[in-house]
Amino acid sequence: MSDPLAAVIELAQQLIAIPSPSPMRPRAGTDRGEGAMIEYLMAWSEQRGFEASVVGSSPGAESLTVWLPGNPDRGLFLLDAHLDTVPAGDWKDAFQGQVVEGRLLGRGACDVKGPMAVMLVTLERLSRLPESERPSVLFVGSADEEFGQAGVSEVVARWQESPPAFSRGRELRGVIVAEPTELHPVVAHHGVLRWTASTIGQAAHSSRPELGVNAIHAMSHVVGHWEQYAHRLETADRVHPLCGGPRTSIGVIRGGSAVNIVPALCEIEIDRRVAPTETIESAWREVMAELKQVGDIQVESSEPWCVSLPLDDSANHGLAQAICERVQRLGVDAMPIGVSFGTHAPRYQALGVPVVVWGPGSIAQAHTLGEWIDLGQLELASEALYSCLSDADFAACLSLRSARGSQ
Repeated sequence: MSDPLAAVIELAQQLIAIPSPSPMRPRAGTDRGEGAMIEYLMAWSEQRGFEASVVGSSPGAESLTVWLPGNPDRGLFLLDAHLDTVPAGDWKDAFQGQVVEGRLLGRGACDVKGPMAVMLVTLERLSRLPESERPSVLFVGSADEEFGQAGVSEVVARWQESPPAFSRGRELRGVIVAEPTELHPVVAHHGVLRWTASTIGQAAHSSRPELGVNAIHAMSHVVGHWEQYAHRLETADRVHPLCGGPRTSIGVIRGGSAVNIVPALCEIEIDRRVAPTETIESAWREVMAELKQVGDIQVESSEPWCVSLPLDDSANHGLAQAICERVQRLGVDAMPIGVSFGTHAPRYQALGVPVVVWGPGSIAQAHTLGEWIDLGQLELASEALYSCLSDADFAACLSLRSARGSQ
């Protein structure tokens, strides 16, 4: 492979050309979701002699694993990149994968088909080394990251129930989850709770509003209370040193059917960011208690329809620093950081290993109309990841850091 960057760009363009938008809702039984991506990557793996398998039993929410065996003494590393993207919306050229002025454009260019291409080309480069000179690597193309994280949840659950046969005799040393982080390893980030809260009224003709109960008026008290709660969170004593404290906002409000009818129902959708200093359970108890404090207003809440765990950094710094050292050798400043957005990376912490979120590109471009990724970032990421996994000292250094951290 004479030009890794050219290979990354070509593969990223092919991945972008395959629409794989998340439905951003619970999946219907016939929804194929990321099916076309899996079909492409199965063929890509077969052409290169990789062992690839589909993981999952829910239609449209299956994930893909690609296996590269290596020297057992160098351990096993898991690379994860999610297969879905957010919808393209009104972007007509979203799947063209055009290269313009040093940028690759397209839906998923930075989140995360560009970073995914970096991982897959790295896998291909490693396969050209003798097996004794590389670690074992498992690539996971995970489904449903943008909504419910069903894909990675099933991968982890199956691993916990019965570790894959190919992992026997190989210690899982760490997990790298692809996201656009501008090459800084993310060791901590917020989690997310999202749910729907409702106020119930009684319909009446607007000429006699006193005969009804206005659900929108009731919800106005809830919204006012929630604004005060949001301000209190900003000064709460649960601030994480890398990614700050908890946050909350109301993003959607629905109510009423016609202007001349007193509304019988009003709904809001609430987003609550969960700091690594909290748990999902403690945050949920807190928000439910808040909704009970809105005067005489009765508020009904759904179960959370989005639960994304916070990433705890207590065990991740050794892996992050080892990556930083390789990035810095390429002349790029890199440091372990925390961020306010969420990912499905914390699901992998159940495996008891360091987990970092890392990749080329900027989160500022993710989900945007005209999404793009800088080609220079793709090149640096490709060289840095290959340097990490082809270096015998990488796994040894990581093991040494982990051992020191446990003393």
